[in-house]
Amino acid sequence: MKNTVLFAVLLFVACCYISCKKHEPSENGILCRYILIDERLGDRYRHFLIEVTDSGLMKVSMGLLRDEFYSEILYEDSVMNGTLSKYDVFSEVGDCKQRQLTETELEQVKVCVAKTANLEPCNVFIEMGFKDAFEIVAIIGEKKYAYVDVPYEELTTLLNILLDLSPIDIRKKYSLPLEFTTVEEALKRGDFFHESYLNNVRRKSWWERTKGWFE
Repeated sequence: MKNTVLFAVLLFVACCYISCKKHEPSENGILCRYILIDERLGDRYRHFLIEVTDSGLMKVSMGLLRDEFYSEILYEDSVMNGTLSKYDVFSEVGDCKQRQLTETELEQVKVCVAKTANLEPCNVFIEMGFKDAFEIVAIIGEKKYAYVDVPYEELTTLLNILLDLSPIDIRKKYSLPLEFTTVEEALKRGDFFHESYLNNVRRKSWWERTKGWFE
């Protein structure tokens, strides 16, 4: 009888722990982070860091990239995704604003973040050294996506929502509509992409992902 009661108590404690663990905030409390980099016009402060915490605090900073920033995204293995998020992105901050998202807005962001769960990380900067384009680094949980043209529709949707909610009007700062589209949509428009870029960011079929098992 005592063993049965003890087992029941331990089972209850275990269930409580799992329930609490499930609702713990992500590591460092950041739900998602986007870094928008614009080197096209030589403006020192045309770079933005967008952060949303698990509690719904949205912080947007505009600043000057650290000298080490490019070496980190160029030479860091794309599967080591969490590392970049632990660094300070800017050496100087020109502007910084924040706002508390409403419950509805936060839920909207969380739904979009959840849809990225099965996306494979990508880092096109490793193979192709971009430094004169509009570049994006997205860090979601333990995954990192570094790209020029958006590789996944889910990342497009999330970024457009973050731009809508931003306390700084990023679209106005860039004097552009900044409605991002995917690589697949750009290909349909006739845009050209280097083959190595397409190989890095396009979705792979089941056979492409598993054919190495049979070699």
